[in-house]
Amino acid sequence: MKAYILSGNESQQKLLVQANIPFVELYKNATFTFMRDPINDPYEMVDNVPHNEFYQRRTDPKRVKEIARFIRASVAKQQAGEGVATLFPTAMLLAANVEDTDFRLGEIVNLEMDVLNENSLYIVDGQHRLMGMISLYEELKSSMLRSEANEYLFNFLRNYVFNCTLLLNFDLWEQAQVFADVNFNQKKVDKSLYYTIYGMQYTTNPADYNRNYIYIAHNLVKFMNTHPNSPLKGAIMMVGNKPGYTKALMSQACLAEALMTNIYSPRGIWYVDPTRVVEKPDYRYMSVELLSFYTCVKDNLPEMWPQNGVHRSILLKTTGVWVLNKVMAYLHKFKMRDELKSLLKQADKSEPLKEYLDFATPYMLKLQAQQTRLFGLKGSFSGTGGKGLAKQLFDEIQKLLDSDEKQGDILESEELMEVNGENIGVKIYKSSDGFYFFTLSHYFQNKDQMDPYIPGSGAIDSTLEGLRFKLNHYKNQVQPDARKVENKRF
Repeated sequence: MKAYILSGNESQQKLLVQANIPFVELYKNATFTFMRDPINDPYEMVDNVPHNEFYQRRTDPKRVKEIARFIRASVAKQQAGEGVATLFPTAMLLAANVEDTDFRLGEIVNLEMDVLNENSLYIVDGQHRLMGMISLYEELKSSMLRSEANEYLFNFLRNYVFNCTLLLNFDLWEQAQVFADVNFNQKKVDKSLYYTIYGMQYTTNPADYNRNYIYIAHNLVKFMNTHPNSPLKGAIMMVGNKPGYTKALMSQACLAEALMTNIYSPRGIWYVDPTRVVEKPDYRYMSVELLSFYTCVKDNLPEMWPQNGVHRSILLKTTGVWVLNKVMAYLHKFKMRDELKSLLKQADKSEPLKEYLDFATPYMLKLQAQQTRLFGLKGSFSGTGGKGLAKQLFDEIQKLLDSDEKQGDILESEELMEVNGENIGVKIYKSSDGFYFFTLSHYFQNKDQMDPYIPGSGAIDSTLEGLRFKLNHYKNQVQPDARKVENKRF
């Protein structure tokens, strides 16, 4: 079989190869894969293959039938002399491992079919078109008596040749990356598929470290969808759900995108600096905080929580998910003491942390009195205002979370601190239980940040000297190009 070496890495022999492969060879040798049902244990082995080993969506039976009908109609027109059956002019993407090669770019080589027969030909893109042809071929093959039209169609399929691009010696991640590039640049597909594909594997390659943020978010979503004590168990529509699955209340992409803001931003509550990670880290503390937070929300806003798979509020709709993530981050930054943060970091079990529930419950109770107005399906924020409406809702919630916060707090001093050549007002308070904390007149925001950098987020100390040390530490963290943002509550 003649093949043309299009492009790739010669030294690693990771190559894109153009070849024409007969349908009958693909029928015998091509391997169909799909992601296992994510409702099951994510670590379950199915046919000796991990649940999340593959990146493909399940083939849609309806789509397969549509393609089969298209093939039949196109070939019938050709038989009647009404046109040419140009079925699939664009290339099908396949992957195969071929050892001991020494191909060069631009070469035309003999890629012997028996070499490919020794390997599994994995379909990277084109499962539906091949499955449509296979279903039609098997239907005709099993027929004892074929009409003239069906005999013509059967012979057409037996002699059909697919235009193929082979990914030689690409690993699973590289195959998935090509699949994603093709789909997201050329076709409109479910955004959740993006998070599934790019969240498949952790990478230790510094050039690709950014995708580890997606890996973490993807696994947190899977955790919340499968953990037996999770309020979101089975409520997330994951890529790989079986056809007809109807329990989902939110999409995988919706929650993953919200969580990402906590992970990739240096100001995020779970920021991971990938340049300092030597080996794959343990992200259990993130799952513990997330699980504890959603447990607290469900326990204290029971009238708003979905029932029997039906929304009773906007809590688990797009606006609610975005706002809840902001609330969790706000509590972490501004209300949580360092001792609790340490407990979360040290948690050795992925289950709700009692100390977190004790901490967050009073804040959830502040929202409970106005839950219908804030989260109800006919409440003040139930419209379709996008991020603007969500921000208005969060601002309302923030006022409630801050209400009566300063009762018993004593203003110890009011002074100025220089940051990036700017004089910033500082108020230092002593709380009724003896801890010191501060507020600033201005925050700082870099152009690539989603939120201002708020120095002292969550910072308290038992001594004034300790608090001043933290102030100087935060001051030195502000980057030179940061712009000043006014704190209107100062």
